[in-house]
Amino acid sequence: MNNLDFETSKTVDLDLRIPFVEVRGLLEEIAYELVPDMIDVADKQPSPRILKTHLPFCLLPRQIVSREKTPKIIHVNRGSRDTCVSKYHHYRLLQGYTGNFKEWSAMFLDGFAGYYSPYWENVRSFYQSDYPNILYTTYEDMKRDLKGVIGRVSDFLELPGRYSGDDMDKLADHLSFANMRATATLGKHGAIDVVKKIGVSIETDTGNKFIRKGIVGDHANFFEDEMSEKFVEKDKKLKAEFENKAHLEHVLHNL
Repeated sequence: MNNLDFETSKTVDLDLRIPFVEVRGLLEEIAYELVPDMIDVADKQPSPRILKTHLPFCLLPRQIVSREKTPKIIHVNRGSRDTCVSKYHHYRLLQGYTGNFKEWSAMFLDGFAGYYSPYWENVRSFYQSDYPNILYTTYEDMKRDLKGVIGRVSDFLELPGRYSGDDMDKLADHLSFANMRATATLGKHGAIDVVKKIGVSIETDTGNKFIRKGIVGDHANFFEDEMSEKFVEKDKKLKAEFENKAHLEHVLHNL
């Protein structure tokens, strides 16, 4: 979409290039002066543009839900247990959560782990939408085969020609977890500055970095067997609902 403009990505914050549309709704009013109005940022961008949200399908603009408009949507899911761990550290870092992980995982399971909960209902809202212009992929896909995902996204967005050779190598390196974490404009270093200013951040196991480990299966270091089994059962139920939908087959195996 941005013609491999790596230099701009190093100088302009990711959230200003790809507005996180509902971010102000997640913040205390005291932080408003530190975070721009992303709706306004999005309104000023030329088309085609990319917007980011974590909202369930039912809370997208009514023109999309009703199919009055059908912009392209890329839906990225992550396994429930790794999502739970990631969100636990996210809430400690950005919301000042002080409870332990056992308490957090129980709340996550019951659908009360902060905004965007319940996890399974959020995912289900897209899988059952039958929206006609959507590409489904997963975090696990990107970790396993980033170049393959780049290719599928390029095709979906109808970009002129697939990236290959040096261009593909450069783009894959730019989008790698290590580079995202190390680059201030990509790794949300500014978000950490905001929460420090309003005094809610709690030290995490990665030195207050917004982007943490990024590995698949880190949940094994946090979950007790009994709770892990409860998550797996919920995953199985969700998977069973959509096992006959061929377009979801490649994402359901990660549940």
